[in-house]
Amino acid sequence: MDSTSNHDPTIGETIRLARLAAHQSQRQLGATLGYSASAISRLETGKSSLDLDTLRSIANVLHIPPEQLGLAPAHRNPSDTPVAPATLEIPAATLTATDTKDGDDRVHRRRFLAAGAGAAAAVAIGAPAHATPAPPQEISTARLDQVLFTAAPAVAPVAVEQLRAALAAARSDFRAARYATLADQLPHLITLGETSQAASIGTIREATSAVLADTYSLTTEWCIKQHQDPLAWVTADRALRAARASGNPTTLGEAARMVAIAMRRVGHYDAAADLLTTTALNLGADHGNPDPNTLAAYGSLLLTASYAAAQGGNRPTALDLAGEAEQAAHRLHDRPVTGLFTPDFTTQQVALYRIGVHLALGDSTGALTHARTVDVTRLPSPERQARYCLDVARTYRTLGKPDKVYQALLAAERYAPEDVRRPSVRTVVGELLYAPGNMPGLRTFAHRIGASA
Repeated sequence: MDSTSNHDPTIGETIRLARLAAHQSQRQLGATLGYSASAISRLETGKSSLDLDTLRSIANVLHIPPEQLGLAPAHRNPSDTPVAPATLEIPAATLTATDTKDGDDRVHRRRFLAAGAGAAAAVAIGAPAHATPAPPQEISTARLDQVLFTAAPAVAPVAVEQLRAALAAARSDFRAARYATLADQLPHLITLGETSQAASIGTIREATSAVLADTYSLTTEWCIKQHQDPLAWVTADRALRAARASGNPTTLGEAARMVAIAMRRVGHYDAAADLLTTTALNLGADHGNPDPNTLAAYGSLLLTASYAAAQGGNRPTALDLAGEAEQAAHRLHDRPVTGLFTPDFTTQQVALYRIGVHLALGDSTGALTHARTVDVTRLPSPERQARYCLDVARTYRTLGKPDKVYQALLAAERYAPEDVRRPSVRTVVGELLYAPGNMPGLRTFAHRIGASA
């Protein structure tokens, strides 16, 4: 028998497990409650005492049944009584975040979730309205502006291996949808990459240029997430310039993809699709047996081209490009993609993109059909899982089903809390506040993400 099975978690352990189940870091939880990350660490390890008001706030934020923290059950008005959440018309797995913890964490987390099963409806619809956390602060671009448009602070160049390691960590933060953390990291990475590139020659310069290009590509993705389209134009252009200096075809392909996305977001749909298709064909992966990294880059370019064509209203081209991308995914099959910054590309990624393609073509039914084919647990990161839930929300929005929009947004929040704090999501939630029907917890959710009516 597992030696942990007779161990009941302490209050600190319960808080920690609930935080992990909510995919929050100690810093994120602390910011919500008005504490530092180190203070949260002391609370979880029992090194700091907990007053009743703090416990109640933590229970509300992490949706912990009060009795599990030694508190009396919260009193509710009849109108606050939670109801069972509506089920999304998509596979049930989309409503449950993947459990990736092993050992003791898994045992304790299962016990915690089982003990809170009676409060499952409250978990699904958000915290009670009597103690809501402060809305998130806007992520500042001031440091990025300074690095891009004024003299950057002086730093010493570093080896290309160090650049790769730092960029890999930043990429992991993006995949986990930790956008506020990235806002602090990216300006320094750009400065470090530019300085190191300027100080290198020969093949080292090419390798450094590739990392710099990937840094600018990642920055472009971040800008797009934050709806900073003018900055995305700048960073995408710099990604392309560095990629050309690298001579690396997959790096060049990713940079071109960023440029095309920036073009697409200001309405240049046909030009974006043409750039993407031409870049994809130049990789030479449309025939023969290309290496997995090149094939993945080829397929990702075609998917982005398909979406651009759909936004431009070109249905035949959009569907043809999506079909070709799907064939590339089948050709890739289970062959491992080893490129550190090669885009995620699988049959599930193709199905995810098809949702957006059909939405852009005005085919909500087709979008929902493709949504049902996606197994969210097989998507590669919280960012992609949240993207799926947000696309489902967009689909139900076009179908006039606000309750299902709300449920999909709650699912997205459980995968990637920072993804539902973006401006486009706040706009949707602002609309929901005026929608007919009973959506318990909506106002609490709106306050939590910084949305307003």
